[in-house]
Amino acid sequence: MNVGGVVFSTTESTLCSAGTSFFTSLLGDDFSSKKSTSDSHNRLFIDRDGALFKPILNWLRTGVMEVELPLTLQMVLREAQFFSLSGLVSEIEAALMEQEQVERLRTCPDQIIPIRTDGYYLKGDYEGAPLTYLTFALTKRYVL
Repeated sequence: MNVGGVVFSTTESTLCSAGTSFFTSLLGDDFSSKKSTSDSHNRLFIDRDGALFKPILNWLRTGVMEVELPLTLQMVLREAQFFSLSGLVSEIEAALMEQEQVERLRTCPDQIIPIRTDGYYLKGDYEGAPLTYLTFALTKRYVL
């Protein structure tokens, strides 16, 4: 198949593996009559960015989302939405929310909330944050 001038090799079952999507519609029963979807070498042609299609195809193959620089999650999200891949859209949206929470933790020291536990004060913005990204530092021990 040819996506934006980049040739990919895959199968119909891989393209349709995510259920109802752009590909199941495109590769439906009347596909053989759709000459406009083929390039000059009779390959399926999709007029989208081939570099952005690579992570889409890898996700269809493996179920794992991997986005390498210089691509961004937002760029791949737009493609996933175009291809109507709801599972991938959900994964990317969740990853973007997590990135936003981590960035908020990193860049908003004015939103620090002190928490006291067992005589120690821990600082951090914990609301909705994945705990794996929190860093705790021992500042002072207060004895009450």
